[in-house]
Amino acid sequence: MVNIYFENVNMYQKKQTAAYGVWDLFADVGGILGLWVGISVLTVTEFCVFFCKLLKISVLCSPMTTKNKNNKEGGSKGSPGIRPPDSETKVFTTTQQ
Repeated sequence: MVNIYFENVNMYQKKQTAAYGVWDLFADVGGILGLWVGISVLTVTEFCVFFCKLLKISVLCSPMTTKNKNNKEGGSKGSPGIRPPDSETKVFTTTQQ
């Protein structure tokens, strides 16, 4: 006959718990989605403002608008509102000595 005895009678229990719960996951995903949606709305708004300014500048500086303004203000029909410098335009610079 063989007798078997345990050296230690203590019993250990291990309990596993989740370090990251389902509600924590939902909260983090919601926060990240809110951040990205906020960034994308801000970006779309900035693009709209940029294109509105670009359209405003292109309409105000178009040749037709400039001719119409000159005609309304009494300018001659052929006079441009703003013209680029000619090759004959002289630039004078001064230097102090």
